[in-house]
Amino acid sequence: MLIHLTAQAELLTAILKEGQVQAKNPFGAAFNVDVLASSQTVACFSEMAALNSVATLADQHGGYGLGFTKAWMQAQGAAPVWYLPRDSAVQTEFFNTVRELAFHNRPDPSHPLWRVTPFVDYPRDAAPNEVAAPYDWRWEREWRIRGGLHFQPDDIALLFAPESQHAWAIELWKQETIEGWAGYMPPLVDTHWPRDQQETVIRQGPAVVEVEFPEWTESWIDGADTAPSGDLGSAWDDERRDLQAELRDELNGWLDEMARDDI
Repeated sequence: MLIHLTAQAELLTAILKEGQVQAKNPFGAAFNVDVLASSQTVACFSEMAALNSVATLADQHGGYGLGFTKAWMQAQGAAPVWYLPRDSAVQTEFFNTVRELAFHNRPDPSHPLWRVTPFVDYPRDAAPNEVAAPYDWRWEREWRIRGGLHFQPDDIALLFAPESQHAWAIELWKQETIEGWAGYMPPLVDTHWPRDQQETVIRQGPAVVEVEFPEWTESWIDGADTAPSGDLGSAWDDERRDLQAELRDELNGWLDEMARDDI
């Protein structure tokens, strides 16, 4: 599971409204090459390899966010960051290649190397008596995607918000993602819940939510040709129900895999 977290509810609102996680800053081995800046701009995610890891990530980034399956993200072009220890043989060779192509010559933006550099970083430990701060985010198990991530509501596997904000998050989901009378909502999780509580909610998979209309619309709804038949299942087609069942199976498979890793 790959997740993107933020500290601000307003930012989660914007992400759902726009249907995208924006790429705002350049990262990677060529982040400081001005002429290449647009090709090095990425959106960042973390691999949620264990349920207890999400609390640590939330302490760093915030408790609001969303998650996607790793397989789906890979299909969109996401990849894990390749951390090359500074001064190692591989890092030195890669660094020299970037320097030759970006600084010793005018960089060619079409060179295939620049499609790779956003996914390469050089962690640095704090040396004794050194002023520079350490740079090492390997514990986040970071993934990146160039140019940002565009998605549809059905692509979202998990939604995160503090429990005190769950009612707000449900209303946000209804307003920004559901078209019509009813729809599905992915599991809504508090990043600081105990592991067993998170697992219980996730295993249930997507939940059905209905949109409540104000009283003044009742007369219009009663006469509408598209009014619901009373069978909630008729609000969406079989294909969409199958997609949600598939997501539930994926979530349970992911949880089972983590449980095996804990043994």
